[in-house]
Amino acid sequence: MFLTTAGFLPPGQDFSKTVLSLLEQQVAGYYEPETETLHIVERQGSMPAFIERMVLAHELTHALDDQYGDLRSLTGRTDRTEDMDLVVTSLAEGSATALMLQHMVREQAAGRVDAGQLMQYVAQEMERAKVFEQLPRYFSAMFGSYIVGAAFLAGGDVGAVLTMPDNRLIGERFLTARRMLPASSEQLLHPEKYWNAGKKDAPVIVDDAAVEKWLGGPGRWVVHRDTIGELLTAVLTQPRDAAPGLAQLQAVAAWTNGGASGWGGDRFFLLAGGSTAAEAQRSLKDPKGVWVTTWDTRADRDEFGVALVKGSPPAGYSLAPVGDTGAIVFVGFDKTERDSLLARLPDFKQFLVQHR
Repeated sequence: MFLTTAGFLPPGQDFSKTVLSLLEQQVAGYYEPETETLHIVERQGSMPAFIERMVLAHELTHALDDQYGDLRSLTGRTDRTEDMDLVVTSLAEGSATALMLQHMVREQAAGRVDAGQLMQYVAQEMERAKVFEQLPRYFSAMFGSYIVGAAFLAGGDVGAVLTMPDNRLIGERFLTARRMLPASSEQLLHPEKYWNAGKKDAPVIVDDAAVEKWLGGPGRWVVHRDTIGELLTAVLTQPRDAAPGLAQLQAVAAWTNGGASGWGGDRFFLLAGGSTAAEAQRSLKDPKGVWVTTWDTRADRDEFGVALVKGSPPAGYSLAPVGDTGAIVFVGFDKTERDSLLARLPDFKQFLVQHR
């Protein structure tokens, strides 16, 4: 319900069924931290031997990272949000992608890669990936996590991976990021905000209790809280008439834009009706959303508002600028309800906790 209310999925989209279908179509191999088991997926048609070795290199990296970084505890965290799930996925897939790219370069240098077969395989994979163009762009974020994560671990330039003498630096950075997770997808998209001590920029934290006190009303309950982050904000603010193609999605620049790059922090509150909180949680009756966002500057906040109009915003939304750098997006509220909430809105700063 959250993904639909927030505008990422159309009403009626079966999330679980869609994800399962994508995994069945796209995944060539996978590693299960829970069972410490590696799988290579048998697909229709033969896979060139050097491609199998590339896939194996990717999955073996997951296995090694699990030994040193405990991937299971990463994926089983209790403080999960959409944004932090992307952070965790990007770290794991970025590490494996970086080593896979290095392996490919070495195999090519050793003459063990058939250029014709490689081009044919890439063409087949691009054709297979066209399914992403038919789906809400939210699903392609799993596609982006590979390149975004690899670029983050490379310090911002994924091309540098190809010229590194070995994978030691990537491994060391993975372990550093594993010990102290990036605080948001913003730090993945702008690696200097994590790696450079002088530019380190953690997100502003929204105070759930303060916002929920403001939102409280008879028969209305907060049933879910989430953080969207810069990367998924960019999905919502991507101009509808300028959707990037598959080739573009393989560049980090495709995963942010002017409407998202000044992101400072956010929190999305999903509300539902009911006589009790338990009933509201169970029935999800009359869902509404309140998305509290804060931005680096007033100009960033205003650019977000303009971009949201041209992008793929939640259905039935309205936006209210608040304070110097805040914006609150209301979803599913009629004008009377929204105006009533705005009339009793406290100082916006009361909603914000200082940077970490």
